[in-house]
Amino acid sequence: IAKGALFLGTGLLAGSQGPGRAVMAGLGFCALALAGLPLTSGGAAKTALKLQLSAAPSGWPVDLGVLLGLAAVGTTLLMARFLYLCRSGGKVARHPPGPAMVAAWGLLVVVSMAFPWLWPMARTPFLQSLQPASLLPLLAPILSGGVIAVAAGRWFRERVYRRIPPGDLVVLVEPWCRWPQVPLSFPAPTIPGAGLGRRARSFAGAAETVLSRWPMVGVFVLGMLLVFLLFS
Repeated sequence: IAKGALFLGTGLLAGSQGPGRAVMAGLGFCALALAGLPLTSGGAAKTALKLQLSAAPSGWPVDLGVLLGLAAVGTTLLMARFLYLCRSGGKVARHPPGPAMVAAWGLLVVVSMAFPWLWPMARTPFLQSLQPASLLPLLAPILSGGVIAVAAGRWFRERVYRRIPPGDLVVLVEPWCRWPQVPLSFPAPTIPGAGLGRRARSFAGAAETVLSRWPMVGVFVLGMLLVFLLFS
């Protein structure tokens, strides 16, 4: 649900003149939920996973706990990058978002906030995540990821960003890839079924264009939400 709100929120930002405060606040909450912040559905999910680690074989609870912490750091870095790109702005849609899209996004954000209270099975780990013994393991990876994101952002902007042309990250690895170049000439191979491959790629591109439209994404996310609520 939080990921669906992030997708739809990106479309809302693209359809507006600038990053709205309400949209950015909703995106920030959903991003923190994915990272596992306490008082969110992500914090309840991470706590539920850690509660089940006690049933793992000897030695696994410690290793899996470390891996969960590293995963939370990586998710925090990814969400920090996502929010930075949203705040910096990007492509602007031709038409502003319609009321249905705004309502769908708001519904996803509200459900993400109220999810631990709506689903009885999530209520226990949600309350457990607020205990002092659970707060530090949940907050430490997020704080670590935030510090790394700020430090890396400043270093990248000052040292690296000016060297990279738009859309050309290969510049960063070119100094390590200067191998001796030997000119070689080979006859062009004949690949059977090349026409079928081109038609398949054309069909896949057309399908991706249809599925990537924001109204289609909204319908798909709401459909998944409805199925989840029916079978939960």
